Amino acid sequence: MFVFLGLNGLDLDAPQEAVATIVLGVAAKEITEDSLVRWIADHIKPLHAPAVAP
Repeated sequence: MFVFLGLNGLDLDAPQEAVATIVLGVAAKEITEDSLVRWIADHIKPLHAPAVAP
């Protein structure tokens, strides 16, 4: 997932514990695909934020 996001100019902005919890939930079939998509959407940011001109 990190490689895919990086190749698309995005980064996951979430604590490592939260990432582990969501991945384990998916593996245990406790997290639906829709829930995973929403979680990812809520935790992505641009890989390189544009610089702000003075």
